[in-house]
Amino acid sequence: MCSMALKVASIQYRAGAANKVENIRSLSSLVEEAAGNGAKIIVLPEMCTTGFTIENYIDAKILAEPIPGPATSAFSELATRHKVYLILGLAEYDHATNKFYNAQVILGHNGQIIGKYRKINLFGTDYLWAEKGDLGYQAVEIEGCRVGLGICNDINYQEFKEFIAGAYVQIVTFSTNWVGDELPFCHWTEMVTDGGVYFIAANNWGKEGDLSFSGGSIILSPDLSVLSQSTAAADVILYATLDLKNGL
Repeated sequence: MCSMALKVASIQYRAGAANKVENIRSLSSLVEEAAGNGAKIIVLPEMCTTGFTIENYIDAKILAEPIPGPATSAFSELATRHKVYLILGLAEYDHATNKFYNAQVILGHNGQIIGKYRKINLFGTDYLWAEKGDLGYQAVEIEGCRVGLGICNDINYQEFKEFIAGAYVQIVTFSTNWVGDELPFCHWTEMVTDGGVYFIAANNWGKEGDLSFSGGSIILSPDLSVLSQSTAAADVILYATLDLKNGL
């Protein structure tokens, strides 16, 4: 059982559509800032290296990449240099099966991939290119704490909440491209209410094609207290210190 105070960060970021080079550069700078301010777990949004909208298999072939691959290598170097844990969402290409997934990875402070999740509950343009995730829901251990992975639409499904409870998760790291105007979003607070967990949500913001992402990234405590929240339409880093001894 984890028993410590742990500083965490959520990075709200507007991904440039199909611009992996610029997205990785900008996100790297934000990760370095968060690490420099003492965050040990840093959560990035869903599909943060490419933007959310991939409209067909041709575009997916261009934008998606294997895990491990170039993007995870860039972030692994950051994780190693700053001794932090990074959770990020990206488009994955599986060479072995020639299939694509909306994926989320967690990188350890030594740069190694210590967890990977493929989005099960697809949404919107996911259906134009991505397969339903085939790895099941995922939780990993960080410094003695159970950390659950989750991507966007997953939170609407009771089976995800049941997994979080059954896996004794203490922190949910949630990468999303959420649309809506209710802050904090009721689905997110229900996640905390049902699971009694800390909840770190990193969202996109602004328009991408016909979609308008909400921002509203948040860090919630198990008692629904808002530890940190974005109300700005901007790239923002949120911070909070989780009292894992008393909070769980």
